[in-house]
Amino acid sequence: MINKVKPITWVGIFLSLFGMFLAAGVTKLPLLDKVLSDQNLSLVGLALVWVLTVILLGIVKFGEKRPFNSIGFKLITFKEVLLAVGIGIVLSLAVPVLTLLISQIIPAGEGGIDDVASATPWWLLLFSVLTAGITEEILFRGYLIERLGELSSKKILIVFVSVVAFVIPHMLSWNLAHVLGVVLPLGLILTLIYLRKRNLVFNIIIHIVIDLPLVVIALLAG
Repeated sequence: MINKVKPITWVGIFLSLFGMFLAAGVTKLPLLDKVLSDQNLSLVGLALVWVLTVILLGIVKFGEKRPFNSIGFKLITFKEVLLAVGIGIVLSLAVPVLTLLISQIIPAGEGGIDDVASATPWWLLLFSVLTAGITEEILFRGYLIERLGELSSKKILIVFVSVVAFVIPHMLSWNLAHVLGVVLPLGLILTLIYLRKRNLVFNIIIHIVIDLPLVVIALLAG
C-alpha cells in the first residue's frame, strides 16, 4: 500500500533517484567537452551535484516545510564520531580485500581505484571525496530512505531501492569489478547502518573516511 505524500515529495524522490544522471548528462554535452578540460568537467559535475543537493534540501525546508532531522540530520556525540571514524577505517581497509576477491572473478580493466587516483589531482579527489560523502548520503540514504519509509513499510524494498540508486551512478565512472566488488557491498552496509542509527551525520563521517585513501594514493602517485 502506498501512503499519500505531497506532490513535491515525489519531485524530491525523483531527484534522489535520477538527479545524478541529469548532472552527468550535462557534463557529457559535446559543447562542454570541447571547451573544458577533463579537470574542469569534473568540477562542473561536482558543482552540479551540490546544486542538486541544495535543491533537495530546499524541497525539504520550503516545499515539504519539514525540519532537516526528517531526513536524518541529527546531533552526534563525540563518542559516536569516534565510532563512525572507526567503522570507516575498518571498511576502508576492507576495500583492497574486496578488490582482490572480485578480481578473481571479473577482470579489473581500466577505471579501478589505482587508475582513478593516479590520474586525478589530490585536491580534486579530496573535493570529490567530500562531495560524495555528503551529497550521496543525503540523496540515497537520508532523503530516499526516510521518504520511501513513509510510502511503504517494506524494509527490504526500501533497502533495495536505496542500494540500487546508490550503485548505478557509480557505473558512470568506475569499472564493473569495482562497482560490484566494492561499491555494492559498501553501499549495502552504509544503508543498513543508516537504518540502524538513523543519523545522517554518522553515515557521512563513515563514507568520507572510507574514501579518503583515494587522496593518499593520489598524493603518493604525484
